[in-house]
Amino acid sequence: MLHRPDLYNVLLSRVPAEKISLNKKVVDIEQNEQGVTIHTSDGGAYHGDILVGADGAYSAVRDKLFEQMDKEKKLPITDKTGLTAGNVCIAGTTRPLDPTKFPIVKGDHTRFMNFVGRRNAHSVS
Repeated sequence: MLHRPDLYNVLLSRVPAEKISLNKKVVDIEQNEQGVTIHTSDGGAYHGDILVGADGAYSAVRDKLFEQMDKEKKLPITDKTGLTAGNVCIAGTTRPLDPTKFPIVKGDHTRFMNFVGRRNAHSVS
C-alpha cells in the first residue's frame, strides 16, 4: 500500500504527460500474452504491458480483477468476504507518575504505545 499522493507523484514523474488520461471509468479488462487492455465507459480502449490499479477504495480495476479471478476459481475465499474494522478507545487518567519508577514520563513529550495481542485481534494503545 502506498499513500495516494505519493503514488501519483511517482507515476507523474515517470509517465509522459501525453500518456495520461483523466476522467476515465474502467468497465472491462482483458489480459493475454501481448499485455493488458482496458476498456472505458466512453468507448475507449487502452493497451499496455502492465495495469496499475490506483483508482481508490471503490476500485473498478480491483472489482474486474476479482471478477475474473473468481470465474477462474483463483480468488481466495478470504477475498470474497467484506472487510471489517472496529476499535475501542480506553482512556484513563492518573496522578503524576514518579519518573524513577516510570522512566517513560521523564521526557518533555508524550509517547504513544501500542500493544497487540498474539492470539486474538485485540490491541491496546
